[in-house]
Amino acid sequence: MLAFSSVENMGIITLGFGIGGPIALYGSMLHSIIHAYGKSLLFLISGNILSVYKTKRIDRVNNLIKTMPINSVILICGVLVITGIPPFPSFFSEYNILAASIKNGHYLVCGIYALCLLIVFAGFLKVFINMIFSDDKDFNTRSEKDKENIIPLIIIFFIIIILSFFSRYEIASLINKAILIINPMQ
Repeated sequence: MLAFSSVENMGIITLGFGIGGPIALYGSMLHSIIHAYGKSLLFLISGNILSVYKTKRIDRVNNLIKTMPINSVILICGVLVITGIPPFPSFFSEYNILAASIKNGHYLVCGIYALCLLIVFAGFLKVFINMIFSDDKDFNTRSEKDKENIIPLIIIFFIIIILSFFSRYEIASLINKAILIINPMQ
């Protein structure tokens, strides 16, 4: 699931570069930054889940809210980050690409892009709600005994929070400088 999501997010980044212009380029670069942290967070959580559930099959992982409560709360936040829910930067990056496609007259691209974002969000929501909240009577033991596996999650999530709420202007400045390097005519 996360690998397919990475392909989808690389498509979003590529679409922004393809649409062109400063708004879309900004969206693509912001998306690549937040995607790197959000996906790292989700992969670390999936490693924790694998160590407890001993399976890579999503349909065999459930009731995370009871078995791994800290991981499941951070997983919910990670899914919100990666699917582009406000107030996380991934929302603004996806919005910038959407706005640039309208501004540049790519209405069909805009419609397809928006539809794909909704489909991906619905798919992620269905899968992760089942993993976190569906009940399994066979596996109800609380399993978050390894605190050293939680610390990296908290650090990465803290970085995402800083990127989301406290350093928007600094990141915007860096991205705008990078855009001038990529596209000096803007």
